[in-house]
Amino acid sequence: MIVHYIKVALRNLMKHRVHSFISALCLALGIMVFSVVCLFVSRFVFSGRPASNEVRVSVEEYGGEDTDNVSYFMRAEIFRDMQRACSGIVDTLVASSFTRNAEIEVSSSDGSVQPYEIVYKTVGGAYFSYTRMPMLYGTRLPVKPDEVVITSSFAERLGKDVNPVGMTVRLTDGNGVYEIVNVADDSSDFNREKVDCLFPPEMAPEMELMCMAVIGRGQTIDDVNRQLSSVRWTSGGRLYGAGVVRQADDSTFVGFLIAFISSLVLVSAVFSFLRFTFQEFRMRSREMALRRFLGEERKGLFGLLSAEVACMFVFSCFLSLVLTEISVPLLGELLPDSRWLDVWGCVEVEAVVLLVMLAAGCVLSYVQVQNVCRDGRLSAKVSGGGRHGFFRNAVLWLQVAVSVFFLSAVFAVYLTLNETFGGRYMPLSDADEERTLVVECSSERMAENLQTICRAVQGVRGVQETLCVGDASLSPVHGAVMRHVRADSSAVVFRATTGDSTYFSFFGIPMRSTGVDVGGPDDVYIDRHVEKMLRDDGQWSGRIELDGKMYRIAGVFEGLYNNAPISGKYGGSVFFVSPSDARTMLLKVAEGEDVGEVSREVEKVVRRYVPPTLDVDIIRLSLLRDADISVPVMLGRVLACVSAVSLLLVVLSIWTSVSLDAACRQKEVALRKVNGASPWSIARLFGRSYLWIFLTAFVPVHIFSRFLLIRLMEGSSAQAVYGWGWSVAVFLTLAVAVALSLAWQIWRLMRLNPADVLRKE
Repeated sequence: MIVHYIKVALRNLMKHRVHSFISALCLALGIMVFSVVCLFVSRFVFSGRPASNEVRVSVEEYGGEDTDNVSYFMRAEIFRDMQRACSGIVDTLVASSFTRNAEIEVSSSDGSVQPYEIVYKTVGGAYFSYTRMPMLYGTRLPVKPDEVVITSSFAERLGKDVNPVGMTVRLTDGNGVYEIVNVADDSSDFNREKVDCLFPPEMAPEMELMCMAVIGRGQTIDDVNRQLSSVRWTSGGRLYGAGVVRQADDSTFVGFLIAFISSLVLVSAVFSFLRFTFQEFRMRSREMALRRFLGEERKGLFGLLSAEVACMFVFSCFLSLVLTEISVPLLGELLPDSRWLDVWGCVEVEAVVLLVMLAAGCVLSYVQVQNVCRDGRLSAKVSGGGRHGFFRNAVLWLQVAVSVFFLSAVFAVYLTLNETFGGRYMPLSDADEERTLVVECSSERMAENLQTICRAVQGVRGVQETLCVGDASLSPVHGAVMRHVRADSSAVVFRATTGDSTYFSFFGIPMRSTGVDVGGPDDVYIDRHVEKMLRDDGQWSGRIELDGKMYRIAGVFEGLYNNAPISGKYGGSVFFVSPSDARTMLLKVAEGEDVGEVSREVEKVVRRYVPPTLDVDIIRLSLLRDADISVPVMLGRVLACVSAVSLLLVVLSIWTSVSLDAACRQKEVALRKVNGASPWSIARLFGRSYLWIFLTAFVPVHIFSRFLLIRLMEGSSAQAVYGWGWSVAVFLTLAVAVALSLAWQIWRLMRLNPADVLRKE
């Protein structure tokens, strides 16, 4: 009988194969999006949540000059003395610093020495037991100030089959030599920041440490603070005390908020599937009633309907697996950190969701069977009466509301990005940026030899021109600043950049010289905004004061490359000719040359001065210019993808809803046409309810979204979100999508031949 039920279900689904495929696709899209977000929340957001007995430790200095002498950061000496003073009051004390970069040399047992660029932090107390990081080589932990633990990710850089225990680490800045005593496995910790080496606090005694504590069971924060109130200790001739406070944890709220937003897509997809299921069941009411009238048992009716639901879910499961296999690798390339993302994790979440939905579908089948069996009147079932439209309209309203919310967020994010960074000064064409390579100094050794490397690179075939600039000179966000006091005593901040004297010719930036011979450290170039400010203030004299020092103005240029438009943060930009401060090298590739081949030749030249263990980053300028705004750009892309999915769900749901509704009401439409109904009246019959659904969903949801986005943008310089143009754009986008999905089906109804329909009846 099971085979029979499956055959009947497949035959019925094939009658509406397009609608069945669309409903299964909608459900698969919703499940795929929800599974990826749930995996992100569980592995990345919630993995760093503090436990209920984990508290933050503050230290208070008594007798100090500062009135606010309570701090949550302390030096290594204070932490060691606090450990002794607070022994027995708190179970565990942990200290860690913020991450920093350094260059080290690792000496192996065979005497070879290799340099590496690392990210490190200093840790103390019971850090390793507190973080529960597993050790790969026994249980030994650092007990001496000259011992260090490295992470498994850094150990792989030393060699996959190499045991690093016993190797020595020397900091190139002369800050000591350390022995590697163990390797901490960081492969499964997706939330913790990337670190290569974990040094003892003695490595940098002046580095500020953040202290955490674990209180015992049965203890409260008030109990611990009462015990600590009588504890005092002396460090460096000063008197200190300690206290504990509850950790601020926003991860729970953020995680549930992200999960809730993603669940809107899943709910929209699920309701779309349920709407299709309800309409399918309604269209089969006559068949079910006839089967019941002819003696079919409830078990048989339930088997027929549940088999149809099961077939749809199996197909949705297959589609979700295909979509996951396609989307996960793409997301891995787009996301800045995708360690938490894997296919099997998504499949596990999808399996749970599908099982829950399958159970819900079987319940719906049982309810439909009960409805058929409860009322024995065959005429009531054959006529198909009932309030079937309420659930359909509610589902469509929800889907339109979700689409309005996401589409409003997409427009707001992209408008803000365009207002903030859209007007960046880009004198180079897209083709020139594709032919420009950027070599960044990723190590001190490379920075020391940058000028030598630059001269050597000039001899590479295909290299047309080179330029050396200072650190963060190409960033639209980061960089050095200098302060200028205006005539009215108000202060304004300028972006400051350093580099070679060929900076303006390399980028093709118009520049007007003032006749000053550039050669000293007291010469500066200013942009036209600074010149206008000086002239408006009556301070134009060929000199300018920056950070309290006078400089000669050597020229006026249009703007710095990739510089964001003038806003309330910066009043302009200045440029100093200082090749010695260079940290980045740019080179132009001649037209007709292969950029990839030139890049490989340049890397060979750089490797003469940089060992293979140190990274050499050579990328195209077109890829680097947006690197510092990758997070908001990525947010916009994610919202755009989710918005596209929700909009697709709306379009497909309206299309299938009108199509199935028309299939159920063909006889009614035929009779109306026989009685002289015009095409416009038929269009109004089907389109009026969808118009009201669209309007009642758009108005309140967009007003709420607009209010929420404006509140989020408060305090920023972005003003585009306050306008009404983007609201009109959101309305037109949704209106066009809804109208097009309605128009096709209504146009088919208008062309319906009443004779064909009545002949079938």
